Amino acid sequence: MAKPAFPANTILAAGDNVKLQFKKHPFLNKMTGQYTVDPMGNITIEGIGTIQAAGKPVSALQNQIQNALHSITSIDSGIKVSLLQQNRFILMGQGVRYPGWYKVPLRPSLEELTNFASGLKPGAGLEDATISRKIKGKIQKLSFAKALPLQSFDHLTLTSTTDSAIVDNGDLLYVVIPKEITGEFSPTEKNYFKEKVEIDRHGFIFLPSQGNIKISGFTTAKISELLTNNLPKYLSKSDKASVNLIEKRHYIQILGHVAMPGWYNIPESANIQAILSQAGGTVDGANLTKVTISRKINGESKDLLANIQYYLSTGDKRMLPVLHENDTVFVPLTPALGPDEEAGRAQAALETPKIRIFGAVNNPGIYPAPSSMNLLDLLITAQGETADADLTKIKIMRAEGDKELFDMQALLDSNASEEKTTFPQIRGGDIVHISRQETVTGPENLQTGQPTTQSITMSGPGSNGRGLQAFTEPMTPLQAIAQAGGVTAFADTNDIVIIRRVNGKQENLPYNYDKALKGEEPDVDFLLQAGDMIYIP
Repeated sequence: MAKPAFPANTILAAGDNVKLQFKKHPFLNKMTGQYTVDPMGNITIEGIGTIQAAGKPVSALQNQIQNALHSITSIDSGIKVSLLQQNRFILMGQGVRYPGWYKVPLRPSLEELTNFASGLKPGAGLEDATISRKIKGKIQKLSFAKALPLQSFDHLTLTSTTDSAIVDNGDLLYVVIPKEITGEFSPTEKNYFKEKVEIDRHGFIFLPSQGNIKISGFTTAKISELLTNNLPKYLSKSDKASVNLIEKRHYIQILGHVAMPGWYNIPESANIQAILSQAGGTVDGANLTKVTISRKINGESKDLLANIQYYLSTGDKRMLPVLHENDTVFVPLTPALGPDEEAGRAQAALETPKIRIFGAVNNPGIYPAPSSMNLLDLLITAQGETADADLTKIKIMRAEGDKELFDMQALLDSNASEEKTTFPQIRGGDIVHISRQETVTGPENLQTGQPTTQSITMSGPGSNGRGLQAFTEPMTPLQAIAQAGGVTAFADTNDIVIIRRVNGKQENLPYNYDKALKGEEPDVDFLLQAGDMIYIP
């Protein structure tokens, strides 16, 4: 019996799965499929962009997508939007095997819910399960039964009666074992084997004195007892072995379009980006929007989809499935377009109005011109203005032949009311030019005797733009990195270093890009000086 469809007036929420169907057409075929309403409440459609979905009925989303399509093409889409599943993003914390964010059904049983996180930790129980939820601006705790149906961003907590650590395949241990004394006997002398030991993929460790020993599934106390009992009697009576858990790790297999496929042992707290980095990153043509994670849940193999591109562009971990022991991550290839699809896209491109922007912007070129685009939207599309941009005299050459000058700097500097803070509308066929300011010069070049432009240097494998970059005061590292093209997908943005010469000596100043993005001090207010080097690892 077919499952009944959700009514068209059902209000969408973050976590819901919707299906988009269009008439068969080469340009529209790529848009057909299932979409998850992301934690920000949006869906992102290739060829259209980001559309707000949460808080709207299904019918309103359908109309919004139809209107967006009309702004870029005259093709009759025949669009139909339907709600497939009502899911919610839940944070599972204390008490489950793999804490983190999960997308779960609206009304699961407590056992079904914890199974998404591979069940309970030893000593945890379901009896006192609570859901923390923000209600009218305050966090309130509810019993699980009273919290149904679940809401996105609920936080599940379970009680735990023990802190005993259970070791698993991949964990890193610190092992101390008393050894026989081979030198001259001394009653005060002690000799120990002290090493970091990693549990292999099959649950064994190797010790020179005891060989291969299977220890996966035991507590550290039990392993200490086991190793002590394996010692010669004269050693076990006078001393004991000890085992401490340094880090929880697990083995993950990664396949598909990465530089080095295979098995990797990564920290349990690491996300998919970490294993992609260990595998040498993706190769050309990899599709990061539809990465598959294969996992066994209650003995059944299931596939989960992960949109890595969403995480790389937003930094939002809630859309990334938590990695479990023995997961297989597969990075697919972006499918090649057939002749009909290429022709369809070319036709749609010809029908889409275009605008051109050039001059002092980071990414000059020709862009589609939706009917609602203004000058600020266009600047954002072109990745912002460069450091030497003159925003006081932006030239807009209209398709009809008219020319306009716009002083954007005055608007940005003014205290005008929100109603008056408007940017010129941009229409198909328009050309926008942003001129550059006069060159700022500094001390003379010692070799040529000519004035040199004040600059900073971008360096490191995590930077999208390297080499000399124009410097204008005041400038923050955040602005400099953005103007140089941003960071790569695998940049370590927590450990950026600003290298500066002070009184003839080099100083390395730490800079946290992620904190700066959030507006946290002091990183967001850090000011560069001419000659600084930004190193992005």
